[in-house]
Amino acid sequence: MIDDSTITEFMEKVKKLVEERKNRDEINTKCNIPKRKKKLNCSNYNIKNTDFNLVSSPNILSKIACKVRKFINTEVRNYVDPSLDNQSKVNFELCKSIVELEGRVCFLENITDMINVRENLGSDKKNAPISDGLIENNFNLCISTQSSLIRIIENTIDLNNSQHHIAEYGLSDGFISIYLSKNYDSEIYGIDDSIEYITKCYCTNENLCGSVKYLLADNNTLNLIKSGYFDIIFSIGVLNNLSRIESYNLLNTLLRISKKVLFLVSLEGDPCSSFSERRLNSIEDWNEVLNDLICCKEYLSYDDDNTHIIGIISNIGII
Repeated sequence: MIDDSTITEFMEKVKKLVEERKNRDEINTKCNIPKRKKKLNCSNYNIKNTDFNLVSSPNILSKIACKVRKFINTEVRNYVDPSLDNQSKVNFELCKSIVELEGRVCFLENITDMINVRENLGSDKKNAPISDGLIENNFNLCISTQSSLIRIIENTIDLNNSQHHIAEYGLSDGFISIYLSKNYDSEIYGIDDSIEYITKCYCTNENLCGSVKYLLADNNTLNLIKSGYFDIIFSIGVLNNLSRIESYNLLNTLLRISKKVLFLVSLEGDPCSSFSERRLNSIEDWNEVLNDLICCKEYLSYDDDNTHIIGIISNIGII
C-alpha cells in the first residue's frame, strides 16, 4: 500500500526540481524566451511501487494530484506571477519610450526642414528682415495675398499705439503671426488642434526669432477662453471646406472671444465641401452666413487677385 511517507518522498522530489529551476532563473532576472522548449528527463526518477498498482487506487491518485496542484499553485503565486508582473511593467515602459521617441523624431524632422531658413537669415536673426525672397523660398505662400492680409490687419487695429492680443486660428506655416510678433509690440498667439502644425510653426518661430505663443485647442476648447480676450483673431483657409452651419458655429465662437474676426476663404479647389455640400464661394453666400450672426460686418470683398474672399466682422457695439 502507498502511505503518507511514499507521497512525502514524491513531493520532496518535486520540490527539489522546483528549487533547482528557481536557482537557475531568479525572479529578478530578465525574462528570456528560449529558442526551443527543453524537455525534462525524468527517466532516472523511480516513483513506482512494485507492491501497489496506482491505477487500481483512484483515491491515492486524487490525494497526490491535490497536493501537487496545491504546491504548483503556491509556486505560481510566489514565482511565476511576480515575473509576469515585472515583464508587464517593462513592456509598459517600453511602449511609453517608443511614443516619446516618435514625438522627438517628428520634432527633429521639423528642425531639419528649417535649416535653410536659418542659413538665409545669417547670424543676426533677431533683426533680420523677412524678405519676399525668404518667403518664396521657404514658405508655401502667395506673397500678394499675405501682404494684403497684413495690410488689412494693420489698418483694422492701431498696432503702433498700444499693446494688443492677436491670435491666428488654424495654422499652416504661421508666417503672419510670426511677422506681427517681430514688428509690433503685441501679444501674438497661434492656435490649432493639430500638434504637428503647432510643432512645425514653433520651430519656424524659433528660427525666425519670433515671439509667438502657441496653444493647442479645438473649437470646443475655445469656449474656455475669456470673452473678448483677443482684440482680433484671423483665420486663413479654415473655413474653406466647412458647411454653412459649421462656418456659422465657428465664427460665432471666435466672435465670443475676440472683438474682431478676420477670415480668408479660397475660391480655388473642389467646388464641394467635405460634407458634399456646395462650397460657400461667393460674396452672396457669405453675406447670408454673416446676416445670421449677431455682428457688425466691417468688410467683405475679393482680394486683389480675385482668388480669395476676405471678411472682417466684429461685436463692437453689439449688446
